[in-house]
Amino acid sequence: MTAGAAAALLVFASAAGAQDIPPDLKAYAERRAGCNYWPSEPAYDKTRKAEIQHHVRELRCDTIDREEAKLNARYHGQPALLEAIANAHDAMPD
Repeated sequence: MTAGAAAALLVFASAAGAQDIPPDLKAYAERRAGCNYWPSEPAYDKTRKAEIQHHVRELRCDTIDREEAKLNARYHGQPALLEAIANAHDAMPD
């Protein structure tokens, strides 16, 4: 797990007020942090551009917004978890 994902999980835990964060939310937080980070990196040459594209594909960043919507629907009525999802939306690695 990356430092950014760990930070996102701390935001989750703080917002949720719980130690037992559902596994799907943990996975989402880790992916979201990576999906926020990699596209923001400069592609200063072909090698770096390929590295960025590799990470974006590996993390399935093209589906992260749909996953977030599904999690919001799944945890509807659980305000602490919905707040955690919202907080993770803008998470960035350290």
